[in-house]
Amino acid sequence: MLETVDREFRGEDGLLRDVAPSLYDGAPVGPADAPSYPLEDTPHLSANSGAALAFLRLGELLHDDRWSEKGSALARPIAARIGGAGVFAGGAALAAGLSGIPPVQVVVEGRGADAAALLRAARRCYHPRLSVHAGTALAELPAATAPPARAGEVRAIVCFDRSCAPPVRTPEELARLIRAGPGA
Repeated sequence: MLETVDREFRGEDGLLRDVAPSLYDGAPVGPADAPSYPLEDTPHLSANSGAALAFLRLGELLHDDRWSEKGSALARPIAARIGGAGVFAGGAALAAGLSGIPPVQVVVEGRGADAAALLRAARRCYHPRLSVHAGTALAELPAATAPPARAGEVRAIVCFDRSCAPPVRTPEELARLIRAGPGA
């Protein structure tokens, strides 16, 4: 779906149009045929800001820089055009701000009460681009260097952008690592 949005709705200055010329088969309606570039949140998140946020999120979930770069590239012209919009630029500010912050992913491996405690600790930590996963295969992490978990082992692996820290086993270690950030 986002591939269609990126391909078909792309307009001037890298912004997204409200109507895709190749997909629209309706009758011409005069001035309404002129492209519009929805930028202001009125009252919902604008289409351009929503697309930028979706591109960023897809990039971090798939570990695919192509989507993250599309999100960042879309955030720049949005910010350039909507700078003085005040409260109507909240989505644009969010997209622009998040595009400059590397994602953090936490994967909790194992089952039982200890795994549940690690998941709770991860979900209680704040980071604007934090995603928490339970039981995701180690191979799906961007740059995991830890050996696979032993049978019955409970641990959490934290990846800051494309670099993963060594596994941690307690909620306290996990919270401290997320708060400290990369290089901790």
